[in-house]
Amino acid sequence: MTPDTANKPLILVADDDPTHQLVIQAVLKKAGYRVLAAPDGKVALEQFAQASPDIVLMDCQMPILDGYQATQAIRQLESSSNDQPVVIIAVTGNTAVGDRERCIAAGADDYLGKPFTGEQLREVVSKYLQHSEPLPAGEDQDCESQEPNLPVVESRVLDGLSALQEAWGQDVVQKVVQVYLDSSKEIVAELRLSLDAPDAASVTANAQALKSSSAKIGALKLADLCKALETAGRQGDLSSAAQIHQHIQQEHNQVLETLKLRIESSVE
Repeated sequence: MTPDTANKPLILVADDDPTHQLVIQAVLKKAGYRVLAAPDGKVALEQFAQASPDIVLMDCQMPILDGYQATQAIRQLESSSNDQPVVIIAVTGNTAVGDRERCIAAGADDYLGKPFTGEQLREVVSKYLQHSEPLPAGEDQDCESQEPNLPVVESRVLDGLSALQEAWGQDVVQKVVQVYLDSSKEIVAELRLSLDAPDAASVTANAQALKSSSAKIGALKLADLCKALETAGRQGDLSSAAQIHQHIQQEHNQVLETLKLRIESSVE
């Protein structure tokens, strides 16, 4: 680590979604921050104790320790050692009434709902840390779908990721796409098992995870279907959920084929 790098603020990103984790890291590194990643709340708590980050981005839905539990544990550590409280920004796909209040009650200072754009991420971080390099025009292409007749994958989203390549020193699009190809297959399979169980809570959680990662790689139509599935899961309407899942499987197959072609064309 160079002296210049060591002076940059350190952000701990706790998120169990590998696609989401990669994109967040690329955006923050491009903005001039150091980033430490944790795949669950337990690891996040360990890394917090070791690294003393300047800010924690805490996903609320994680295995082993969820974000609420990890946030509470961090606050207890700070209280017992009389340390200055670190800023914790809760990150969640739950945007229902009361979710923000639950995050704040657990000890978070702020709240960011998924899916969010790179600009929204930088804004909430720079509100607490006055250190953020401007993003080149056209780079921030992450978005949430509101349009009908969407393409299978929005190329502008992947093109926006290409502009973050400097943060990794490698093809960030290929890296993110490959992670998505692997992780999304597992989620779609888990959705089928959750419907067969039946387990409405698991359907909701998996739909939420696939929604977020799909939006990050530009599969906005698939993300919309996942949002509908998430709603059906929350309402316990597993009959509708099963029908939506059929559409998700079809759309997901098309997304995979489109992304594979993108990777193949980039290496030719």
